[in-house]
Formats: sequence, C-alpha cells, structure tokens
Amino acid sequence: MSKFCCCAKHPYINNVKVVLLNNKEVYYKFTNDTLVEDIFHDVCSSMNLQERDIFGLAMLCNDEGWLFIEPSEFMHRIITNYFVPTDQKCSTDIFFLPITKSLNHCSLQSSYPTVYFRVRFYIPIHCINERATQHIYYLQLRKNHVLYELFCDPNVYLQLAAFALQAELGDAPKIFNPETEISYFLPELYYPKKILSEEIIPC
Repeated sequence: MSKFCCCAKHPYINNVKVVLLNNKEVYYKFTNDTLVEDIFHDVCSSMNLQERDIFGLAMLCNDEGWLFIEPSEFMHRIITNYFVPTDQKCSTDIFFLPITKSLNHCSLQSSYPTVYFRVRFYIPIHCINERATQHIYYLQLRKNHVLYELFCDPNVYLQLAAFALQAELGDAPKIFNPETEISYFLPELYYPKKILSEEIIPC
C-alpha cells in the first residue's frame, strides 16, 4: 500500500505525482514492494470511485503519446526504467497509445516522476452506473474535446458546450449584466482553440 503525501518540499525517488482529470495533483510515497495497482487503488479510493475497470495510470512519453502502465509492475521499476531528467519536452496534444515504435524515456516535467489518471477503455455511457464514475468519464471526454481538438460539426460543438455548462453551472442566471458582472461562460474552456481561431463558433 502506498502512502499519501499531500505536500512535499524536497523530491525523493520514492515519491510519484499523480495528475487527475480535474488537473489536481496528488503525491504518493512508494517502496520497493509497491505495485502500480496499489497507487491506482489509492487514487480511486481518494475519489470514492468504485467502478475502476475503465481507468488506469498512464505516462506521457516522448514521440509515443500516452502509455498505460501495467498494474502488476512494481512502481520503482517503472520510475527507474522510464523516468530520467531531460530537456526535451513532451507534446501535450497527443493522446494515442504507442503501437510499433520502441519506447523512449519519459520526460521529467517536474521534480517528481509524473503519471496521469485517465480513462483507459471507452464504453457506452449507459454502462456506467455511479454518478462519480460518470463525472470522471465526462472530464476525460471534455479534455479530449477541448485540448485534442477532436473533429466535430459546429452544431455538435455548440451542443457539447451547452451540456458542459449545464453540468457544471446549472441553469443560466435569470438576470445577468455583462457590463458589471464577470461572464460565467468562457469560450476557451468549452471550445478547441482551432475552432475559436477560425471563428466557426460565435463568442
């Protein structure tokens, strides 16, 4: 079992940073006996997540995109084999799994080796029973939509933005003065940059 560390000022090799789909970062300590699945289940437990089979921990590797880590591997072996300091930066707009290329070492984006909690298997939404699972699944789909610029018809972008606003903010305010109040709708949070730059969607 890994040990949760909410704050650490000095990096050690037995610490790993996990980035969640809401962009929050949590830190875990591990030993030579800690498996990847131990940390994975600790992350799931911290979110009260019971339906776990569709999720996993992934690394962002140079030229390879997202690589999901085998749960039965020892975490210290993953850190030793794949995380080395480097000046080369990984692209953040790739989310495919490696297929044929040999693995390169993963960039060390911070003082800690970093892994990401992500959806590993995409399934129909009606197959997901719990509200917490549905919300995390939604966060992954929204990230795919906004950051990775998945191609959609403009009308689909409008509908997805409307669904996201309703899910996150509820009904629109009955009274809103744009001259005195901060806008509750920020297009850059709901539409890909490419769509905004081409002015396909009215802001």
